[in-house]
Amino acid sequence: MDSRNEKSAQPDYSGLQHDPKAHQPDYSGLQNVPEQDAPEVVSHSNGYMSVERRSSMNSREVHNPKKNDYFSGAPGSRGPQAQEDGRAYYGQPQGYLGEPEEQQAVQPKEKRVCGLRRKVFFWILAIVVPLIVVAAVLGGVLGTVLSGSKSKDTAPGAHTGPTSGNSSSLPSTSYLTGLAAIQPAGGSTLYQYYQDPSGRIIENQYASGQWSIQGDDVPGSAVVVSSAINGTPIAATSWSNNGATFRQIFYINEFGLVLTTNTTGTNTWSTPYNCLPTDSAAPDSIALAVVSDTDENALNGIRVYYASGSGQIQEVGIDFAETSTPGWNQWAYFPESDPTSGVATLLSGTVNHLYLVNTTTGALQQWTWDYADVTDWEMGATATTTNIGSGSDIAAVNDGHSTDYIFYQDSNTHLISSLYYGSGIGNTQNLGAVTKTSKLTAAYNTSTSNEGALVYYQQSNNTSIGFKEVNRAGQAINSGTVG
Repeated sequence: MDSRNEKSAQPDYSGLQHDPKAHQPDYSGLQNVPEQDAPEVVSHSNGYMSVERRSSMNSREVHNPKKNDYFSGAPGSRGPQAQEDGRAYYGQPQGYLGEPEEQQAVQPKEKRVCGLRRKVFFWILAIVVPLIVVAAVLGGVLGTVLSGSKSKDTAPGAHTGPTSGNSSSLPSTSYLTGLAAIQPAGGSTLYQYYQDPSGRIIENQYASGQWSIQGDDVPGSAVVVSSAINGTPIAATSWSNNGATFRQIFYINEFGLVLTTNTTGTNTWSTPYNCLPTDSAAPDSIALAVVSDTDENALNGIRVYYASGSGQIQEVGIDFAETSTPGWNQWAYFPESDPTSGVATLLSGTVNHLYLVNTTTGALQQWTWDYADVTDWEMGATATTTNIGSGSDIAAVNDGHSTDYIFYQDSNTHLISSLYYGSGIGNTQNLGAVTKTSKLTAAYNTSTSNEGALVYYQQSNNTSIGFKEVNRAGQAINSGTVG
């Protein structure tokens, strides 16, 4: 690693846990839908080149982005003044759990009985009770006669797999909702994040064969934040410290700042704070990705990638092994990266694989950093096809071995999958049409019967989340909906 990681004294992080081969959830209930193959892309790779690095360690100037200029298209208005800017450029430690968001108290309603005035209610009761007694007697007789003629009905909203439910129980999402999914190491629960029609970011959990949210009945405990701009991209990651497993999400607010919050277990989400030292996200950007690890011999921290207002994909990060309270730093930027498209990141062993769109070639571009061996970013494989649609999001996930699954949309709004086996990006498949410029997220399913990569997207009805699954051969093997 470079000089930023050289420390005179190191704190004790002996409790950190890292298990890249940890158990993954069983998604054996996924339904199979046959798909047709698409033309294969020939593998290709470029040479290596270094990326210029920029440091903000000595430039802590205040940045004042404009308000109401993100995602809405509305003209900018008065931004926060310097004396009003209380952003935590060098944010709270990652284990910090703040106060819950303030909730409005519910006003008590006028006392009534079953919605009726008390006098009216008791008059009706005197008339109805005798009728109920008669009906109960008749019902008991008929029930005895018919008890053997019907089998039990299937319970309403019964689920056949981790990504499939009936249409009446599907949670509603905002238009072009951000999407994120994580599977914490050593756990069996899949966590998915989306934005509901009111703009809240919601956490939906899949455990014991069922999603925690049915339809639009969202419990208060499932609401992560309410401060995101409508249409924000969402990024999520999970890491462990001293026996506690943290779930941490990132999103964009109305000022174009990238905010973050975290939690452990069922605890309250921490107070969100800004993680951009001196920058803000580009207006209408869909690019936001995060990767983390607690391997002291490799990546021992968090890296976040977003579309900077200066016109390229930018990296900010935090190192857990800092001698003082860890703070966010602005590091590498990526030349010729498209800030209007998505970005994806993952760890393959000790190597960070970053995927973005190259503005010169118009193709999917990979950048790599091996935290165990090198001290800078290097250009990796380049896809030989330039079929990425304008403004397409990108999602990627690794299978825990050596294969990356990369997803994006083509110019015809079809969902495309490609594989990276360690040298080139290829084996491209067309997975069918999805909502134009839908945001994407991916997770890996290790079920012995249905092993493969799951990609989530917004369905064409714009109100629910769909999925596709791709196996190691690059073939689509499953599809369905979340709910």
